[in-house]
Amino acid sequence: MPVRREALLWLEEAGYDLEDARDAYSRGRWSRVTFLAQQACEKALKALWIHLKRTPPPRTHVLPDLVPEGVDLEEVSLEDLYLAF
Repeated sequence: MPVRREALLWLEEAGYDLEDARDAYSRGRWSRVTFLAQQACEKALKALWIHLKRTPPPRTHVLPDLVPEGVDLEEVSLEDLYLAF
């Protein structure tokens, strides 16, 4: 199944947020770490949603609502998503 451009863009942004979260972690900026980590997860889940469901993701920031039905997050990492794309 070809990857939609929107999914790649969401995933790219998730990677940037994760990189920034790691930088904030190294500086001890805990509130920034949590914000950026949440953003990275949200964007990665939206990329996954678009890739699997071929529809726009829900307009929400609630992470569990962004998990496509049937996906086991215990088995998926951000690196796995990059490999899938």
